Amino acid sequence: MIRSLCSLLLSSAAALALTACGGDEASSPASLADTAMSARSAAASSLPPSVAVMDKCVAPRTGTDPGGYPYPDRQGTLDDELSFLRLWTDETYLWYSEIPASVRQENFKDTASYFAALKTPLLTPAGKPKDRYHFTYPSDQWDHMSNGVELGYGITWVGNGGGAPRTWRVAQVQPGSMAEALGVARGDLLLAIDGIDFIRSNDAAEVAHINAGLTPLTEGEQHVLRIQHLGFPRELKLAAAPVRLEPVQDVSVLEQGGRRIGYMAFHRFDNPSEKALADAIAHLKERRVTDLVLDMRYNGGGLVQVAGELAYMIAGPDATAGKVFERLLASDRREEPDPILFDSKAHGFGGAQGLPRGTALPTLGLRRVAVLTSPGTCSASEALINGLRGVGIEVVLVGSTTCGKPHAFNPMPNCGTTYFSIQFHGVNHEGKGDFDDGFAPTCRVNEDFLKPLGHAEESKLAVALRYLDTGSCSAPGSAARSAARLPDESLRPMRSPVSEISVVTPRR
Repeated sequence: MIRSLCSLLLSSAAALALTACGGDEASSPASLADTAMSARSAAASSLPPSVAVMDKCVAPRTGTDPGGYPYPDRQGTLDDELSFLRLWTDETYLWYSEIPASVRQENFKDTASYFAALKTPLLTPAGKPKDRYHFTYPSDQWDHMSNGVELGYGITWVGNGGGAPRTWRVAQVQPGSMAEALGVARGDLLLAIDGIDFIRSNDAAEVAHINAGLTPLTEGEQHVLRIQHLGFPRELKLAAAPVRLEPVQDVSVLEQGGRRIGYMAFHRFDNPSEKALADAIAHLKERRVTDLVLDMRYNGGGLVQVAGELAYMIAGPDATAGKVFERLLASDRREEPDPILFDSKAHGFGGAQGLPRGTALPTLGLRRVAVLTSPGTCSASEALINGLRGVGIEVVLVGSTTCGKPHAFNPMPNCGTTYFSIQFHGVNHEGKGDFDDGFAPTCRVNEDFLKPLGHAEESKLAVALRYLDTGSCSAPGSAARSAARLPDESLRPMRSPVSEISVVTPRR
């Protein structure tokens, strides 16, 4: 797990950090990869392949990975691991030509700081870093998370970043988690961790301890969180445990103006989500819904192929037949992969617990869908919005501007670390994909912590229901009053990098 607020928040949608992140310099010899990388005009064929040094590790692992496969590691050196990163980046990174030639392998003595430097320093027209999604995960941890399991307490936070004063609230609590058992609820405010003032502390040692409490490394690790619940402070002793993250929750049918409107909160495009989405859509189809509200305010992305499946299930075959969900544009160093389609059959991502590959997917055949958004609506979630709009489906956005990530990558494991480096730019059937600054909402609505997700009077859902009925963004009076006195869109999901990614088929 990530131990510093610097790493945690730089990998979050907030992209804010309490302290600076930098790499240590070293005096290891320059490698062939350095020479090749700095000679930008050299043909790609002149570079040695990254596979030549792949899985050559300083400390090779033994045994099997979480999937039961033997680790491929063999004895190597630090120079091998650094060379792999340089060569793989040069082969696959979308903006490989923008990496400064001054980033030289000889100046680094660890893979983490070197990989952090292997990206473009350029900015978007709006002044944001062009590459805000460059990160790593321990490979075993990533494998577990891809299958819907995360070590923690079962809490998703939203907050204003890493700098004091911090305002972090509970956005949702996972069913069956220790947090749920102890009564942690949406809207609870985090006050302290192990007696350290979370809101105001800027001391380096205290910040390190705060992060240890937020991201425990070992099962059973305990920390005391002081939270404000319904206006009263409470101290809770929480122990880290593997938590199964339910990707789809609160599936229901709401009546509005004589319409039957389906609602579901969808939180992550992971392997288990394929079956969960199919089950939810089948349920809503059976209930004969005429509209759909898809709550993706905390959905930071995941598998692009699952997004294509969900788009098909929403729009149906008539609107999507023969059309492309997303085309992935690569650098001039590699071939463009096959386009991602509006798949009518399951890929079988969930394994034995999921849908068998080739299972026909249910459809609603809608021409309009309302999506609830926040700055945490990111990556594959945005691809869903873009893909549906590319085939003429009306997508109404209710909430705030999305994160802005029209990019994807294949996670690459090497020597126990999985690396995420932008490799593709995604465009829809019409060739549109320029949303680096996010999608603006149709109806701008603040976050509402006074009502649970899925409640008809929760501010974003209330406005969506109103819009689907009348075409107006004005909310009923109670919802408007609730939204007006609660935190606005400056609050962003404070979660791990899995919440801001679009993944093409991961390497196994």
